[in-house]
Amino acid sequence: MNAGMPRFSLTLGACLALMAPQAVTAQVSTRLVPIQRFGWEDPAGPDGRATPAQRRLDGGMLSQVVDLAEGADGSLYVLDRGGFKVVAFDAKGNVKRVIGHGEGEGPGEWVAPTSLTLSDAGELFVLDQKQSRVTVFDTTGKLSRTFPIASTYGYQIRARGTRLYISQFIFKADAPIVLVYDFKGTLVERLFPPSAEDVSFGRTGNTYRMATMRDGRIAVANPNPGTWAYLDDARRPLGRVLVEKNVVRQPAPDRGWMASAALRGFGEWHDGRALILYDRVKPEAMNTPERPRWNIFLGLVGQAGGAADVIDVGEVGRNLLVSRDGRSFYLTVAEPSYQVVRFRLAAP
Repeated sequence: MNAGMPRFSLTLGACLALMAPQAVTAQVSTRLVPIQRFGWEDPAGPDGRATPAQRRLDGGMLSQVVDLAEGADGSLYVLDRGGFKVVAFDAKGNVKRVIGHGEGEGPGEWVAPTSLTLSDAGELFVLDQKQSRVTVFDTTGKLSRTFPIASTYGYQIRARGTRLYISQFIFKADAPIVLVYDFKGTLVERLFPPSAEDVSFGRTGNTYRMATMRDGRIAVANPNPGTWAYLDDARRPLGRVLVEKNVVRQPAPDRGWMASAALRGFGEWHDGRALILYDRVKPEAMNTPERPRWNIFLGLVGQAGGAADVIDVGEVGRNLLVSRDGRSFYLTVAEPSYQVVRFRLAAP
């Protein structure tokens, strides 16, 4: 880690082992407190599941979570790419319904679902990267409509107002980083087309992670060199710092943050700091035979840049979603079983 940056050896495995009612105390300045689980295996097994939605879970609730969305009522929608389904949980963590028609190319089916989002009215939009298609479900989980998108590399989808923002897992000159659609499937705008100079010098990189910030605006993260910007400020340079003080950088002229880090998710904490989940190479002093060189870290980043708190979460973190109020966050974990856990941060 960087000099002066607090370090934690606390892992999510330790957190989950002490799930409730205990809290896990971090070693320096923050406690990571698990407060709710979504999708753990019912000890009663498949025969103990009372509803048709629960019985659709095929012996395990979740297998490969790729995206999360929080409803206005505190519900949680989990996109399970491995199960070709969306599992909707109520605010208490109970399965509300299972959405989607499984694997395939027909209506309501998916080949490679990568992302989901909820509109203010509660409609659910699911992006299928392989089919370049968006599938829409109404508030009851019933199939409403589908429409194609003008891309073969769609990565994440986010809704704001009456618009859908779809980021692209591609980076080449003049190819827009984000496509904007209305809810009927009409292409409205193309945002952030990088220049040939951007591509040559690695000044933006694959910019495909998006998040809904506390004021409701959509932001897109730029892993190289580690910044984010609001999409309604698309004419401005990408420039709000995510992680400035990464110890491993590419040599000049690129100086790319992606040399040792891959962004897994980000959002805005209630006090204005950014909460980010990212991979990076650990310093040699932190390597042990039991812990691999690559690890996943959770960082709280001040508005001036540079991480104030960094938590080593081992290898289990996969997706990050900050809650609507910015006071808790959801993290996909794989210990002791594949599930989503809601955490809060607290002072020691």
